[in-house]
Parts: sequence; structure tokens; C-alpha cells
Amino acid sequence: QVPCKTPAPQKIPPMYIDVPPSNGLTTLTILRLIHEDGTNILKTINKPGSTAIYAETFEDYRKILKLLDEHNVKYHQINLRIPPLEYVMKGLPTDTTTDALQNEIRKLYPDAAVNPLLTTKGTHPGIYKITLPPTDVNKKFKDLRYVCNIRIYIDTYRRPTTLLCELCQRASHNTHQCSYEARCAHCAEGHDVQDCTNLTSPPKC
Repeated sequence: QVPCKTPAPQKIPPMYIDVPPSNGLTTLTILRLIHEDGTNILKTINKPGSTAIYAETFEDYRKILKLLDEHNVKYHQINLRIPPLEYVMKGLPTDTTTDALQNEIRKLYPDAAVNPLLTTKGTHPGIYKITLPPTDVNKKFKDLRYVCNIRIYIDTYRRPTTLLCELCQRASHNTHQCSYEARCAHCAEGHDVQDCTNLTSPPKC
């Protein structure tokens, strides 16, 4: 059996502030304000006309962005999108509903989004995909062991190599690019899988 590859760690994008900053403060003053705010900087790199600030954690990253906005410090980023945390939860009863599970999970993780796990063979009752904002607190979700006293198992979600639209179930395009009618990945009817009322029945391939 070939072992699964460990997912690559998520990278925190640097923030580039202008040198000199446009708000009248110096670069050293801004770095001092970040330090006094209790925020950790992994490193800074001087570039032509700017300074790159690398946050130590995603929580530090958000705090730095907030501080820069509060002091009207202009900045730019190479990568503005931080990918969410995505997990797969297994071991639930097959009659578990999306709403009931989401209500339970949100008691601990209020920003969690819960959806039936979509595969090329449809959905599988009792297996769900959990999506969370990329915070340090939410990273602890993978250590969750019980939901309603039921022993569950958490795996990191691995995206399929074949691009499959979650809305229409056609290949080679993303959901946000799709203008086709919805087709349920579970029962093959004309609705989104999140609105399916037949999730407890066997999926149609």
C-alpha cells in the first residue's frame, strides 16, 4: 500500500508596506506598534520601496492587517487568499442530517460550514466535509474525538485530482464558474446536494 502524501503546510502571505509609509509614520514606528500590540513577526525583509512583514501565525497575520488598517498604512500582498481548513468527518450514524450536525459542531466552532462529502460516486451517508476559517483555534478541530458522545474520526480533506463541479457534477470547471442547472450528487435530481432529502438512501452513481 502506497502511503498518502502529507498535505503541504499552509503558507502565510507576507504584507508589503511602502517605505516610507504614506501616513507620516516611519517603518520602525510601525514595527514597534506591531510589537507593542503583542503580535509576533517571524521576519521582515527590505525590498526596493517596501518592507515585507511575515507573521508568525495566521492569528498574528490578521492582527497585523487590522493594525495597518487602523493606522491608515498602505500595504499590498502577493497572495490575498488564505485557503480555508477542510476536514472529513467519519463515523456518524447514516441518518445524521446536515443541519443537526452543523448545529452541534457550531457549539464549539461557530464559523464551521458542514456539507455532505462529495465524491465521484456521489455522497456517502454519515460522512461530511467540514470547512473552517484558517485560525489557530480552528486547527484544533482535527483533534475532535466525539460528537454527541459518538466516536468520530477526522481526516484532512484531500481534493480530487479530477476537477468536478459541485453544482452540476460536470468535469473540468469550478463551481463558481458554472452556469448550468444544479444536479444532485446523491440522487441525480435537479437540486443542490445540500437541499437533498434522500441522503439516507443509497447514492445513485
